[in-house]
Amino acid sequence: MRPHSQLFFQFTLYYLACCNIIDGFITYWGVQNSVIEEANPMMKALVHYHPYAFLIFKLALSIVLIFIGIMKFEFDSRFVSASLIVASILYTFIVVYHAYWLFLL
Repeated sequence: MRPHSQLFFQFTLYYLACCNIIDGFITYWGVQNSVIEEANPMMKALVHYHPYAFLIFKLALSIVLIFIGIMKFEFDSRFVSASLIVASILYTFIVVYHAYWLFLL
């Protein structure tokens, strides 16, 4: 893997981890205050099981992403790069959407 693609890979994983944490805390707050409902059926089941289980899962997922970035795995694949880009774009929209409804409150 070329050095700049390794940096892209790491940055994207760290970015996704940050977005995931932000999404988790904002969703937790919104659900606890009956402002929103979780749209993802799996996460909805988890948040209804116990809100802390939801937060722990989101944090664990972010830790896994950070760990993968630190380990510098060799992913020299267009599919992996494209998937990371799409996931980053989608998560950016989710975080912006959260900021929008928080602003409306």
